Amino acid sequence: MRFAHTIERPLGVWAFKLDPAKLEAKNLMFSKEATKLHLLDRRGIGISQATKRLLLILLMLGAWLIASAMQKTVCAKVRLDTTPTIFFGDMLAKDLITHILKWEGAGGSDPRDPASKCYPNGVHTVKGVTYCTFTKYASSLGITPVTHDRFLKMSNAEAVKFMEVFFKNAQANKFRKAIGYSMLEVSWQSSPTVAIKTLQVALNNIGKKVGIDGVLGPETIKAANLSNQRKLFDAFWKERMRWLGTLSTWTVYGKGWTNRKNDFVAKFRPSVLGPVVKYTALGAAAIFLYNEVRSSKV
Repeated sequence: MRFAHTIERPLGVWAFKLDPAKLEAKNLMFSKEATKLHLLDRRGIGISQATKRLLLILLMLGAWLIASAMQKTVCAKVRLDTTPTIFFGDMLAKDLITHILKWEGAGGSDPRDPASKCYPNGVHTVKGVTYCTFTKYASSLGITPVTHDRFLKMSNAEAVKFMEVFFKNAQANKFRKAIGYSMLEVSWQSSPTVAIKTLQVALNNIGKKVGIDGVLGPETIKAANLSNQRKLFDAFWKERMRWLGTLSTWTVYGKGWTNRKNDFVAKFRPSVLGPVVKYTALGAAAIFLYNEVRSSKV
């Protein structure tokens, strides 16, 4: 259905009519009364112009409030998956997997690395998986035989299976994307407990009072999901770097850790676009209301 439109007055509302000629061309049958229908016009339905304008404003504000509420609550719903999978909504986190594999490299044998205790005098880490982690989980993940030779031949797809274990242990799927990604990144580098404590400290640093015990409960999850995500993300990584700086190995690996953090932040820091869109919508509604009030006095 197509409409012909006219402007009632400057800065006023639009008045729409059905165009009889175009309707006839489409072989549509409408009565004379139907062609006289005016939407948002005084001669249309029996509602005053001021009431119609008020309803339109309320509709715009309601849409903005609903969008704001959805941003805070819909993404905060806890998923109850029985199988750990690196998903955020319906999107496989390939960008995060790529990031982790990029920075982990093929293998590590540095004796200064605490992971060297897992396999002294040899390769103790492959694609970010330590030999201790491999021997603990490989069999349950269908990776056999559980030997050092098999460990050295681990594929990227097999490394992702270990990521899923850490993803589940850190309960990263209970958070919105940027924080969920951060939880897995820190869990993978350090441990799920360290990731949870980092989040709890960050929450307290932005004024959200939660216990700092390394145990992820509903209080921490709710506080994280209802927080400003960009602000919490920044506080999370500030605390992460502070904690890394306390380690004795900082002088050895500090530069690499900093470069990795910078790369992560550049890729996954929450955008300010969402809040801008919401407040722009509110501003547009305010301007519209001002123009309507002004025009009604003309």
